[in-house]
Amino acid sequence: MINYSIKWIRKICKNIFFISLLTCAGFPAIANDVQKAQRLLTELGFNPGPIDGAFGNKTERALINFYNSNGRVYDGNLDDNEIIDLVNFQKNSSVDCSFVDNATAIKQNEYIDEMLDIYDDTFSNKKYFPNYRDTRYGPFLYWMYENSKEFTKNFKPVDLDQNQKNKLIKLEKIQCSLEASGRGQRAYTLAILDLLYSLKGFNKRWIQEGNAILWDEFPYIETGNNVIDAPKLKGLEYYKKYISTSGVMIVGGQNISDKAMLSARAMLKYQLSARPDLHYLFQENKMRISLFRKNTCTLPEFDTFCEDGGFAMSETDATMTVNSDWLCYPGNKEIGGNPLFHEWAHSMQHIIFESTNDLYFYERLPSLIDQAYRRNIAPRQMPAGEVWAIAVEGYMMDGGKRFKDSYHSREYIKKKHPEMYQMITRYFPTTPSNYCRF
Repeated sequence: MINYSIKWIRKICKNIFFISLLTCAGFPAIANDVQKAQRLLTELGFNPGPIDGAFGNKTERALINFYNSNGRVYDGNLDDNEIIDLVNFQKNSSVDCSFVDNATAIKQNEYIDEMLDIYDDTFSNKKYFPNYRDTRYGPFLYWMYENSKEFTKNFKPVDLDQNQKNKLIKLEKIQCSLEASGRGQRAYTLAILDLLYSLKGFNKRWIQEGNAILWDEFPYIETGNNVIDAPKLKGLEYYKKYISTSGVMIVGGQNISDKAMLSARAMLKYQLSARPDLHYLFQENKMRISLFRKNTCTLPEFDTFCEDGGFAMSETDATMTVNSDWLCYPGNKEIGGNPLFHEWAHSMQHIIFESTNDLYFYERLPSLIDQAYRRNIAPRQMPAGEVWAIAVEGYMMDGGKRFKDSYHSREYIKKKHPEMYQMITRYFPTTPSNYCRF
């Protein structure tokens, strides 16, 4: 049975003014889905309005609130997927996932030490890269949840003030949602760090600048191909411009031209076009790109990480950064590398592949890097952790040796490193690139 998008149906009904309300309601499966959702939302304490099978603003708002309360994002549709989420949540709610009240209270310094030991052991795991000291790859966010979930369930820090208690309850909610849905590993890790950061005795220097817990999150707004005013957030007033695509936010200061914002959006939209099934995960994980000029220390999140080209959004970062002057677009014909394509390859790996435990990626990448060195495609002085991103960057630009020394075109990659080509095309588009073709 086809699952129609409710928003799509509503749009048709609005545009064809002479269709009766009865006709627009004449999709029994859709009406039943709405009614089911309204009943479940009501039972779960989210007010969708009357249980009448009509998808209105109250029902939509109730769905938004339901997903937000679980650290997730509503994708705008109402079909079998949403019903399953509601049913599963209700099922898990009836089992009572709460654990904070029954957890054993231990000294704050003991809680801190145990959690940091788990964190360090997790993120230093070199299962997939035992031979390289210059890289760090693995599904760390997935491992972090698996390695710590029993501890967070069974223990809690003692003598918490109200603010700290709220952070603990937030961690509990996110963990319960993760158990029910299998999603939210990054939010879970950040909630742990946020709790630790609030505890007495925690060395705050352990949290580096740019960490997501230090900054408010921008809301995701569908902008289409329009640059809008950036929402005003405390400490992030520097950002004046905002645009979005495919679940990802792009922000910039007043010194970033609208043309640069629009061009960055077009590049990212193209790069993400092959995997629309991942877009909701980008949005759920609050993935953001900050455009800058000169270096990253012109951005409010960074004081000492002064990179000229930009860097990726790692597991706990607030944003990925890109020098807009290094992008090629009309009025700025910059021949060379593309930090947006490059850093997105890293960011997608750090956030999405890690959260989803994408073993197709992690089990194959070590061999791909070994092949790149043995076949002299990548010089050995190139860090192992950069081979994947450089290959994706060259593939996306597809511009030849003027743009890149290695992995400079799709034809070259397909001929010299077909295994890497197969990996890249699993995640990125095969339609022709028009990058810098003007």
